[in-house]
Amino acid sequence: PVPMAVSVKSAQRKPLSYKGYLKLDELLSLQKPLSKPAQHDELLFVIAHQVYELWFKLMVDELETAITLMSSGDLYEAARLIRRVVTIQKVLIQQL
Repeated sequence: PVPMAVSVKSAQRKPLSYKGYLKLDELLSLQKPLSKPAQHDELLFVIAHQVYELWFKLMVDELETAITLMSSGDLYEAARLIRRVVTIQKVLIQQL
């Protein structure tokens, strides 16, 4: 496999910055409280739930890949991804 940094640079024809790769301007513009007037805890609510949704997206991706790997007989790699999902779940529980 090609290291991610190499593949990203090749696809973009120029090195990406941390800010550019993560699209931080776009990401940080998504936390818009809807209440009028804005409630202080609303920003906390939005950020916490957006983070949970990102973790859920990663868990679904890992589990879908694990299913594919199990179907092809690569049980070792599938188990590694399932262990990663368990670790993510532990992180989520600790954040409650």
